[in-house]
Amino acid sequence: MRSPVAALTWEIWSRNYRSIVSVVVITSLCALVNHLVPNKSEILENYQSIYWLLMIGSLGLVFSVFHHAEFNPRKNWHGFPYRLFTLPVPTWILTGLPMLLGVIGVGLVYFAWTQLVFAPLGRTVSSWPGFVLGVGMLCYQSVVWSLAGFRIVRIVSLCFLGLLFMNFGMIPLFLELLPWDRETVLELFTFLLIGFSMVAFFGAWFSVERQRRGGGRGRGWLKAQAGRIMNAVPRRTAAFSSASSAQFWFEWRRAGWLLPACVALALLFIFLPVSWFGRKDTDIALITLGWVLGLPLILATVIGKGFAKPDFWSADLSLPAFLAIRPFASGEMIVIKMKVAAMSVVIVWALVITFLSLWLPLWANTRELKEWLENAHVVRGGFKLFSIAVLSLMALAIVTWRGMVGSLWVGLSGSMTRFVGGAIVHAIVFVLAICGIVYAENHFHWHDLERYVSWLAWILMSAVVAKVWLAVFSWNKISPPRVGKYVMLWTAGTGCFVALGLLLSLNVFWIKQLIILAALLPVPLARLGFAPASLSRNRHR
Repeated sequence: MRSPVAALTWEIWSRNYRSIVSVVVITSLCALVNHLVPNKSEILENYQSIYWLLMIGSLGLVFSVFHHAEFNPRKNWHGFPYRLFTLPVPTWILTGLPMLLGVIGVGLVYFAWTQLVFAPLGRTVSSWPGFVLGVGMLCYQSVVWSLAGFRIVRIVSLCFLGLLFMNFGMIPLFLELLPWDRETVLELFTFLLIGFSMVAFFGAWFSVERQRRGGGRGRGWLKAQAGRIMNAVPRRTAAFSSASSAQFWFEWRRAGWLLPACVALALLFIFLPVSWFGRKDTDIALITLGWVLGLPLILATVIGKGFAKPDFWSADLSLPAFLAIRPFASGEMIVIKMKVAAMSVVIVWALVITFLSLWLPLWANTRELKEWLENAHVVRGGFKLFSIAVLSLMALAIVTWRGMVGSLWVGLSGSMTRFVGGAIVHAIVFVLAICGIVYAENHFHWHDLERYVSWLAWILMSAVVAKVWLAVFSWNKISPPRVGKYVMLWTAGTGCFVALGLLLSLNVFWIKQLIILAALLPVPLARLGFAPASLSRNRHR
């Protein structure tokens, strides 16, 4: 390379060209489909949700491209690449060029989606979220580089900034609810975001400059003060009653608290302000209720991928020696992880129920919700309605727990191919499920009902048979007492889904058959049986 700037640009491209090409291909294919298909309304009706998912995924890939950090095991940090400190350029160029390219990249991708994909469909997408994404990219890079030596503080900071910028991006949705002039509010937040971007740039420049001169490794004043605060917090002083309780405490301190913390932050910094500003709108009340109930499921699916690994904070899937030599059988370690996940789920849904108990009676506009409950009370009766509510919460908690423990068998295997492959399969199944639901909604014909029911019954029956068949092989090497305990838990969880489905269904024979078959699938069975064997292979390799 003739110049250090060109070398730095080539560095970003060469390390992330696969992600860049993926973003270009996804966006180009969606734009090409829009121009080739003459019936734009059909695309808008059937595939709009898929487009939004692909857009979010593309923007996520852009953030991963301009993450521009690497792990240095000898210094125990994950920040700006040390080897680039030798380039003969000032630090402001060393940090400013990736930040500039990141802003340009996220802006181009957002512009491509709004103008090339959604505009031909007749959908007008505001440019405000694009501006927020550009400032968010600067803050994201600044936090990643500046807090390279503070792993947990960096994760908490990124979560907080993500929630904050999500609120900034939704400001145009709530301008009509605010008592101030629209232009005044936008100008105020524009200046605020410009201030954020300036702080992010100078913060990144100062931190990388300090790292370049040998500092910023997490051993300074900030870490000392954090240590003093942690020492002042009351902590456990009594001895553990057993080795299992000690391992439970270890797993909880490592990753068990993450899901409750993320849900608490989302409730506090997203749903609390959104529900307050939209307290007079019935539509916002219903949308907020749906998102609050769906939030634990979404976060559990994402966090569960990391919780399933031997070490949540490490990219290495091999079992650390500290855990490998623990005096536990592999099955016992799996059971402890399952208990930690259960405790995390209980705390999460306690937080959700507390928020709903305060929000709904105090400041939510529940007019439509009350009308729906009154109609449901007339149709179902008070006892059935109460039973449906309780069983629904139990079902949501079970699905949340499934998201936390469903990937243990691949996460603990030590194989990156299995781990990434499992995540890809889950993503494909999720997208296909959404496509199927949207297609069925727009192409359903009552005269083909018998054929639909037949196909759905065969699909569910095949899934149930495959699940039971795999469970027989996965649990055959596990002790009978432990198998009996989990079978009892699985039966109770499955019974919850069966009871809920029967209470909600019509009194039609074939509908009840389909519900019973579908209720046998949500509670994990076969995959948890494979987890001890996966961990054992990882432990002894």
